[in-house]
Amino acid sequence: MKIAWEFENTVYINAPCWLVWQLFNDVLHWPLLGFGVRRVSSQGEPLDMNGRFVFTLKPLGLPVKVKARVVAYRPWQILAWEGKFWGVKSETKIKFTACDDTHTSLTFQEHLHGAGLILFSALFSMRRLSEINEKWLKSIAAAARQQAKLRGG
Repeated sequence: MKIAWEFENTVYINAPCWLVWQLFNDVLHWPLLGFGVRRVSSQGEPLDMNGRFVFTLKPLGLPVKVKARVVAYRPWQILAWEGKFWGVKSETKIKFTACDDTHTSLTFQEHLHGAGLILFSALFSMRRLSEINEKWLKSIAAAARQQAKLRGG
């Protein structure tokens, strides 16, 4: 039996695309943004083509340690990585779209597959995981809006 989950979430942010990119690109500070990432580590530059980083989430109090490798990196446009956790393989793509000089669309796409998804699906539903990612995007949006205000935007 082959299981795969795919979902997409989009949020519109009242902040310029360059600022949203800058916040998201600072992977080592993700835990400070308050969107569920507990820890991040890397060797070298984590968000660069083929960069590697590890981040830990605790969605229901259970640690999910994701080992990731960047597979697409185009500043202000796309960030994508492949990750592994609990026998699950993930492919994550984040699209940054400047709607105008002060507004950004941020789209999060994720594809999960692998034998570990059977165990993972016993703890999480695809809907619940999508809700977690939507909350994550809203936290990024709030941080970007706050930064834009501090910068006079």
